[in-house]
Amino acid sequence: MLLVFALASCHEKEAPHKTQINVTTEPYDLEFDRYEEVLFHFDTVDFQAELIGVQDRYRVFLSGDLDQPEAVQYLKAFAIDPYSIGLYEKVKSAYPDLKQVEPMVEDVLAHFHYYYPNVELPKKAFTCVTGINAEEPPVQIIDNQLVISLDWYLDGSIVHELFV
Repeated sequence: MLLVFALASCHEKEAPHKTQINVTTEPYDLEFDRYEEVLFHFDTVDFQAELIGVQDRYRVFLSGDLDQPEAVQYLKAFAIDPYSIGLYEKVKSAYPDLKQVEPMVEDVLAHFHYYYPNVELPKKAFTCVTGINAEEPPVQIIDNQLVISLDWYLDGSIVHELFV
């Protein structure tokens, strides 16, 4: 009988590594901005003027000299490339808004802040489409701003459709 109580009491406690930590006392508030929505809606006739018009808002992407034709042509080629447009359309379909993304990212940052309260974390996040470039990580912190490449988080079968 004593053995039954001992075994039953072992199941009542969770293992220490499975303890849930309450970080909701300090929710992490992050401002999100969708760069991909802007880039893929530019007027390609005057692409340079469009870029210059949003350069201050999207400095994390457009910090270079937009008076250089090569820089502008590179961005324009990306924005009109059928593969890039296909990825953008898939991202737009999978993430019509960021209602499912925002809470997850904020939760990760809240947990990070819980464990590392002295580390300054970003207050602004940008989403984008990068073409799934293996040389660039899908999530980066650049100039204390979080950059999330949403195309990296598409279902593999969706991305495969673009290659077929």
